[in-house]
Amino acid sequence: MGANPYTPAGREELIKRSPITYAAQVKTPLLMLHGEYDLRTPIAQTEMYYTAIKTLTDTPVEMVRFPQAWHGVSRNGLPNLRETRLTVMFDWLKKTLA
Repeated sequence: MGANPYTPAGREELIKRSPITYAAQVKTPLLMLHGEYDLRTPIAQTEMYYTAIKTLTDTPVEMVRFPQAWHGVSRNGLPNLRETRLTVMFDWLKKTLA
């Protein structure tokens, strides 16, 4: 992103671009799916964003953790987890669109 996290200006830029900065403004219901083995996006970031939305808004939000799953559980995850992911998504849509 061209921002150095070790300088005040760099930290300010990263904070400005971080989704958690805007968590209090989330209005759209949000389903967050995360593989516990994800090396691209640490699960702690998803947990922090989920917690921020849950505590700062009345927006429906749900977080589902997938054990033994990487970043691309939809493409290369275990067959049972790929099926569970679809079930979770369909159930979420039924609940939030009702």
